Amino acid sequence: RTDEARALFEEAERMQAARQPTRPLLHALQGYMYCDLMLAAGEHGEVRRRATKALEGDRWLLSIALDHLALGRAHLAASAGSGDLAEAEAHLRAALDGLRRAGQQQELPRGLLALADCHLALADLPAARQDLAETRRLVTRCGLRVFEADLELLRTRLHLAEDDRDAARAALARARDLIEAMDYGRRRPELEALTARVRAGETP
Repeated sequence: RTDEARALFEEAERMQAARQPTRPLLHALQGYMYCDLMLAAGEHGEVRRRATKALEGDRWLLSIALDHLALGRAHLAASAGSGDLAEAEAHLRAALDGLRRAGQQQELPRGLLALADCHLALADLPAARQDLAETRRLVTRCGLRVFEADLELLRTRLHLAEDDRDAARAALARARDLIEAMDYGRRRPELEALTARVRAGETP
């Protein structure tokens, strides 16, 4: 329900601007969630602008980490297929370090999944595998089911890159079960795209 979500973020930002005219953009976790919506819509240029501005004013460890996370994901999206991912990886590593130092364990999967995505783009499969293994430990221990669905989608991509079709099918089936159980609609397009890849025997 992205249209409803965007309308609510816009309303929240109007309230933010009225309360703090010197900081009119949503920031911290709310700002990151708005950036997440924009990234899903392909608006990585706007995300870079907003996260860079937020980074100039943020002082809390968690807020700074989330700014780096938004910037890293935006650079990753903008660099898709170019192979130039140094800036994306640097921001994502800064984000993960900040999330750890902030002691916000429930937010760590956001950083780990984004870094795994970057490592997959770099074809660094051992590093991606390590990121996903740590994510699995966290989501299992903390019961973070939304992140578990995201994890299984990334694990499907990893297994395809490894040419392990049986493991890819198993991860995809787990992702489908989780997505359907939670009615996690925003992940259905990726689920169907991966389903087509598994059936067609494609590799990245």
